[in-house]
Amino acid sequence: MRRRWSGFWLAVLLFILFAAMPLWQLADWRSAKKGQEQAVALLYQVTLFQMEMMGNAVSQQQVPAATTELEEWKRAVYSAAYAHTRLSAAADGQIPAKLEGLETLLQWITRVQVGGGRALAKEEAELLRQAAPLCAKITAAYGKLMNDGAGISGGASGELKKTDAELAEMVKKKLK
Repeated sequence: MRRRWSGFWLAVLLFILFAAMPLWQLADWRSAKKGQEQAVALLYQVTLFQMEMMGNAVSQQQVPAATTELEEWKRAVYSAAYAHTRLSAAADGQIPAKLEGLETLLQWITRVQVGGGRALAKEEAELLRQAAPLCAKITAAYGKLMNDGAGISGGASGELKKTDAELAEMVKKKLK
C-alpha cells in the first residue's frame, strides 16, 4: 500500500512540475525582455552623449582650415556612428541600422586626410560648413529618439533618417 501512495505522489509532483514549467518560462522571458529594454535605454544614453559630443566638435564656428585639424571631427563622427550602430543592434531594428550620412562624412574626412597635411580647399571648407548644421540636426533628433518609457519615437526616427539622408547625399556629391 505504501508503494502505491509514493508512486501516486511522485506522479502528482511530476504533473505539477510539468504544468508549472510554461509559467516559469514565461516569467523568465518577461524578466529577460525587461532587462534588454533597460540595456537599450542605457545604451541610448551613451549614444546620445556621443552624439552631443559630435555636435559640439562639429560646429560651424570650428570649421578646420587644414587637414591636420580634421582629426577632432573624425573622432567625433566615428564615435557617434559606432555608438549608433551598437544601439541599433541592441534595439532590434527599431531605429535606423546605420547612419549613412555620418559614415559617408567619415569616408570623406579620411579621403581628404590621406593627401597629408595641407590647407583645405575652399570647396572642402564649404562642405564642412554645410555639414555642421546637419550634424546638429542629427544630434537634436537623437535627443528626441527615445521617450521616458524607453520607447522609440517614430517622428524623431523619421526626422533622423531624413536628415541623415540629406547629409549622405550632400557628401556623396563631393566624393564623386
